[in-house]
Amino acid sequence: ARKMNRFAQTKAIIRFLFARGWTGISAIPIWIIYTVFIGLGVVIGFSVAMSWPEFTMNYYFIAVTFFLSFMSITIVSPIFTDRNSGMLKSLQLQGMQMSSFLVGTSVYSFLVQLIYTFALLSLMYATSGFRTAAEKECSDDEYNCYTKFGDKPNVDWGSISVMTEYNPDDGESGITLDAFYAPGGYVMMFGVIVLFSLSAPGAVLSIGFLPGHRMALVLVTFVILAICSAPGFLHISYMTDTTLMAEYTKCSMSMIETLKCQDIRSLSPDNIDGLDLENFVECLGYELTASYNPFLFCATPTITSILPQFGAFN
Repeated sequence: ARKMNRFAQTKAIIRFLFARGWTGISAIPIWIIYTVFIGLGVVIGFSVAMSWPEFTMNYYFIAVTFFLSFMSITIVSPIFTDRNSGMLKSLQLQGMQMSSFLVGTSVYSFLVQLIYTFALLSLMYATSGFRTAAEKECSDDEYNCYTKFGDKPNVDWGSISVMTEYNPDDGESGITLDAFYAPGGYVMMFGVIVLFSLSAPGAVLSIGFLPGHRMALVLVTFVILAICSAPGFLHISYMTDTTLMAEYTKCSMSMIETLKCQDIRSLSPDNIDGLDLENFVECLGYELTASYNPFLFCATPTITSILPQFGAFN
């Protein structure tokens, strides 16, 4: 029999993995699960304004990170089955090169994660939660005027007043300069999509060759859930533990010194020319973010920076 070369084997493995995982009756539950995940992601996007900004920053996107990470379990589950049933060994005896299997699995996991992440995050980005914050307009007869499902984030929440100059004649504000959140553009979201997808092959290969089968999958699922939930737990611990809060305060002061931040709230037409505004944008971003999501800068242990879930969440 003619032995297939490495490229042909790799291409055949990729086609086989796509056919087995995403076609046929057995794939219907998988399609339903990930359609629901995408739908929930869209619902979260439209709900952002209702809990903006603190709850959104620290808790809402935990679910989205888990939705993205769960794809690794779906990809790796057949590998566990093939390995424990002896199918991988059988294919090796028939001439399959292990390098072809590794490359094929890596390419397949990257493509699947890329397509799924692109669909989920792109649809989320299209929702009202990722639009520039706007002022909430209320009618005179509206007693409870709150942001609702589908509204844009309220500019009055999560913003800071940078400069206010009062007119001494009438006591009203003559000059006001406020800073508030705005989406960074789809390019940044696309960067998250690509970079998170690049982590999929490593995650799949590292999980796929753990000993065990069903119990190993259950444990891996719980580990992924714990990693995705860690930002929320970190935020709660820093808000409730005085010792940790003292450490955060110390770290915050170090950040301010590193950025050379001055009191950006003290700007006025009289002193704006004399201030060093070299790091104004960085300091402004720190001021806006640190109050609502402190662990971004200081609460997260350094080692967690290697986890793609933390990068996607941030």
